Amino acid sequence: MDGPRNSRHPRDLKDSRHPEGQCSTGGASLLLREILRHQGATSHTWNALVDGSDQFDPSHLEAVSLRRLLWVRCRSAAQALHSTDLLARDGNLALVLLDLQGCPHRELCALPAKLWHRLQHAITGRATRLLVFSPHPLVPCAHTRCLLQGRRTWSLADLHHPAAELLGTVDIQVTRWRGGALRSQFTETCEGLQLREAGLSRAVG
Repeated sequence: MDGPRNSRHPRDLKDSRHPEGQCSTGGASLLLREILRHQGATSHTWNALVDGSDQFDPSHLEAVSLRRLLWVRCRSAAQALHSTDLLARDGNLALVLLDLQGCPHRELCALPAKLWHRLQHAITGRATRLLVFSPHPLVPCAHTRCLLQGRRTWSLADLHHPAAELLGTVDIQVTRWRGGALRSQFTETCEGLQLREAGLSRAVG
């Protein structure tokens, strides 16, 4: 996501559909795929997806969305966080997505807060942006925290509908925003992802 370029802080996105974090599905996973699609179409730099539970399915994306994507497949939340720290310090990636949605609840709760602050320090002053997808608020030092809430329960038949149509049934609520001057830039980001037309203007409204 092409967020504010003068903000190098973690952003925490929570999907309220899965409080125990046992499956990587729902609005957050759809949003993650749309971000990858957007980056593949508009960015000429490399991006990374750190898959905390090795559940990402690349078959849902076109080849153009994957051509500059580094996919790191992990087996635990701790391994995913360590991998993210290494990528953040590399300095050659425009965007790092950390997906912890499928990690067990006990693993996420066992992550010490100091690791998140270490990660924040790693990206400070660098050109790398970090987005964290988690089943509950997880990053204590997150610059921005968003809550994704579905207006209705999806059925198996809904999964055959276009992603933009499904995202239109998801509301994004910004629950933490440190720095009011960046709000308009976040609005432009959503418009760039064409999420506003999908009914997600509530993220900044």
